[in-house]
Amino acid sequence: MSETEEVKKAKNKKQSLEKDFMAEIQRTVDYQGITHFERIPDLPWLQKRAGFQFKKPYDCYWLRSGKFHAIELKAVRGGLSWSFRKLEDHQEIRLKEVVKEGGEGWIWINFRGELSAAAKKKYGVEVLNRSFAVTIDQLLDCRVLKGMEKFTVDWCIDHAVELPMICLD
Repeated sequence: MSETEEVKKAKNKKQSLEKDFMAEIQRTVDYQGITHFERIPDLPWLQKRAGFQFKKPYDCYWLRSGKFHAIELKAVRGGLSWSFRKLEDHQEIRLKEVVKEGGEGWIWINFRGELSAAAKKKYGVEVLNRSFAVTIDQLLDCRVLKGMEKFTVDWCIDHAVELPMICLD
Protein backbone atom coordinates (compact mmCIF):
# COMPACT_ATOMS: atom_id res chain seq x y z
CA MET A 1 0.00 0.00 0.00
CA SER A 2 1.41 3.40 -0.96
CA GLU A 3 1.84 6.20 1.56
CA THR A 4 -0.99 8.15 -0.08
CA GLU A 5 -3.35 5.18 0.26
CA GLU A 6 -2.35 4.75 3.92
CA VAL A 7 -3.01 8.44 4.61
CA LYS A 8 -6.44 8.20 2.93
CA LYS A 9 -7.30 5.05 4.90
CA ALA A 10 -6.29 6.68 8.20
CA LYS A 11 -8.27 9.83 7.36
CA ASN A 12 -11.37 7.77 6.48
CA LYS A 13 -11.07 5.82 9.75
CA LYS A 14 -10.81 9.09 11.72
CA GLN A 15 -13.81 10.55 9.89
CA SER A 16 -15.82 7.38 10.57
CA LEU A 17 -15.02 7.54 14.29
CA GLU A 18 -16.00 11.22 14.48
CA LYS A 19 -19.21 10.49 12.53
CA ASP A 20 -20.09 7.77 15.07
CA PHE A 21 -19.47 10.27 17.90
CA MET A 22 -21.60 12.93 16.15
CA ALA A 23 -24.40 10.39 15.57
CA GLU A 24 -24.43 9.59 19.31
CA ILE A 25 -24.52 13.29 20.14
CA GLN A 26 -27.39 13.87 17.70
CA ARG A 27 -29.40 10.97 19.19
CA THR A 28 -28.81 12.42 22.67
CA VAL A 29 -29.83 15.91 21.54
CA ASP A 30 -32.98 14.56 19.88
CA TYR A 31 -33.86 12.31 22.84
CA GLN A 32 -33.50 15.15 25.35
CA GLY A 33 -35.38 17.64 23.18
CA ILE A 34 -32.44 20.04 23.00
CA THR A 35 -33.00 22.86 20.52
CA HIS A 36 -30.65 25.21 18.67
CA PHE A 37 -27.93 22.56 18.31
CA GLU A 38 -26.51 22.48 14.78
CA ARG A 39 -23.80 20.53 13.02
CA ILE A 40 -21.67 22.35 10.46
CA PRO A 41 -21.61 19.98 7.48
CA ASP A 42 -18.49 18.87 5.67
CA LEU A 43 -18.56 20.18 2.11
CA PRO A 44 -16.12 18.05 0.07
CA TRP A 45 -18.10 18.63 -3.14
CA LEU A 46 -17.71 22.40 -2.72
CA GLN A 47 -13.97 22.07 -2.17
CA LYS A 48 -13.59 20.09 -5.39
CA ARG A 49 -15.68 22.53 -7.44
CA ALA A 50 -14.20 25.69 -5.95
CA GLY A 51 -10.61 24.47 -6.16
CA PHE A 52 -9.73 25.46 -2.60
CA GLN A 53 -9.97 23.88 0.81
CA PHE A 54 -12.75 25.08 3.10
CA LYS A 55 -11.77 24.72 6.75
CA LYS A 56 -14.70 24.46 9.11
CA PRO A 57 -14.21 26.71 12.15
CA TYR A 58 -15.53 23.93 14.43
CA ASP A 59 -17.85 20.93 14.08
CA CYS A 60 -21.07 22.19 15.63
CA TYR A 61 -22.61 24.92 17.74
CA TRP A 62 -25.30 25.29 20.33
CA LEU A 63 -27.24 28.34 21.46
CA ARG A 64 -28.23 27.80 25.08
CA SER A 65 -29.80 30.38 27.40
CA GLY A 66 -28.69 33.16 25.07
CA LYS A 67 -25.05 32.05 24.99
CA PHE A 68 -23.25 30.74 21.89
CA HIS A 69 -21.22 27.54 22.35
CA ALA A 70 -18.76 26.51 19.61
CA ILE A 71 -17.86 22.81 19.77
CA GLU A 72 -14.99 20.90 18.17
CA LEU A 73 -15.40 17.11 18.29
CA LYS A 74 -12.43 14.81 18.82
CA ALA A 75 -12.54 11.03 18.99
CA VAL A 76 -9.94 8.61 20.34
CA ARG A 77 -10.15 4.92 19.42
CA GLY A 78 -8.35 2.43 21.62
CA GLY A 79 -6.32 5.00 23.51
CA LEU A 80 -6.52 6.58 26.93
CA SER A 81 -5.25 10.04 25.96
CA TRP A 82 -5.86 12.78 23.41
CA SER A 83 -2.91 14.86 22.19
CA PHE A 84 -3.28 18.64 22.01
CA ARG A 85 -1.57 18.42 18.60
CA LYS A 86 -4.82 16.95 17.24
CA LEU A 87 -6.45 20.37 17.54
CA GLU A 88 -5.61 22.20 14.33
CA ASP A 89 -4.38 25.80 14.48
CA HIS A 90 -7.45 27.24 12.73
CA GLN A 91 -9.74 25.37 15.15
CA GLU A 92 -7.93 26.77 18.17
CA ILE A 93 -8.05 30.28 16.72
CA ARG A 94 -11.78 30.11 16.01
CA LEU A 95 -12.62 28.71 19.46
CA LYS A 96 -10.58 31.51 21.09
CA GLU A 97 -12.40 34.08 18.92
CA VAL A 98 -15.78 32.80 20.14
CA VAL A 99 -14.62 33.17 23.76
CA LYS A 100 -13.30 36.67 23.05
CA GLU A 101 -16.75 37.63 21.74
CA GLY A 102 -18.49 36.35 24.89
CA GLY A 103 -19.33 32.78 23.88
CA GLU A 104 -17.89 29.46 25.00
CA GLY A 105 -15.32 27.42 23.07
CA TRP A 106 -15.45 23.68 23.75
CA ILE A 107 -13.59 20.54 22.77
CA TRP A 108 -15.69 17.41 23.21
CA ILE A 109 -13.51 14.31 23.44
CA ASN A 110 -14.84 10.77 23.04
CA PHE A 111 -12.66 7.87 24.23
CA ARG A 112 -13.79 4.49 22.93
CA GLY A 113 -12.43 1.05 22.31
CA GLU A 114 -11.18 -2.20 23.77
CA LEU A 115 -9.19 -1.89 26.98
CA SER A 116 -6.13 -3.72 28.27
CA ALA A 117 -6.63 -6.11 31.18
CA ALA A 118 -5.33 -3.50 33.64
CA ALA A 119 -7.56 -0.77 32.19
CA LYS A 120 -10.60 -3.10 32.26
CA LYS A 121 -10.01 -3.63 35.96
CA LYS A 122 -9.41 0.08 36.62
CA TYR A 123 -12.48 1.38 34.76
CA GLY A 124 -14.74 -1.61 35.43
CA VAL A 125 -15.77 -2.07 31.79
CA GLU A 126 -14.67 -4.23 28.87
CA VAL A 127 -15.05 -1.47 26.29
CA LEU A 128 -14.57 2.21 27.04
CA ASN A 129 -17.04 4.74 25.61
CA ARG A 130 -16.92 7.97 27.62
CA SER A 131 -17.17 11.55 26.46
CA PHE A 132 -15.95 14.74 28.09
CA ALA A 133 -16.21 18.48 27.47
CA VAL A 134 -13.15 20.69 27.98
CA THR A 135 -13.05 24.43 27.39
CA ILE A 136 -10.45 25.95 25.10
CA ASP A 137 -9.25 27.95 28.13
CA GLN A 138 -8.62 24.71 30.05
CA LEU A 139 -6.56 23.38 27.16
CA LEU A 140 -4.52 26.59 26.93
CA ASP A 141 -3.91 26.68 30.71
CA CYS A 142 -2.79 23.05 30.71
CA ARG A 143 -0.53 23.48 27.69
CA VAL A 144 1.00 26.87 28.54
CA LEU A 145 1.01 26.99 32.35
CA LYS A 146 1.34 23.30 33.21
CA GLY A 147 3.35 22.08 30.22
CA MET A 148 0.89 19.29 29.45
CA GLU A 149 0.72 17.81 25.95
CA LYS A 150 -2.41 15.70 26.24
CA PHE A 151 -5.56 14.98 28.19
CA THR A 152 -5.83 11.50 29.67
CA VAL A 153 -9.09 9.79 30.57
CA ASP A 154 -8.12 10.15 34.24
CA TRP A 155 -7.47 13.89 33.84
CA CYS A 156 -10.85 14.27 32.12
CA ILE A 157 -12.63 12.34 34.90
CA ASP A 158 -11.12 14.73 37.48
CA HIS A 159 -11.30 18.07 35.60
CA ALA A 160 -13.67 17.95 32.62
CA VAL A 161 -17.44 17.78 32.30
CA GLU A 162 -18.57 14.24 31.52
CA LEU A 163 -21.17 14.22 28.77
CA PRO A 164 -24.17 11.95 29.27
CA MET A 165 -24.66 9.99 26.06
CA ILE A 166 -27.89 8.30 25.06
CA CYS A 167 -26.80 5.48 22.73
CA LEU A 168 -30.07 4.51 21.07
CA ASP A 169 -29.73 2.30 18.01
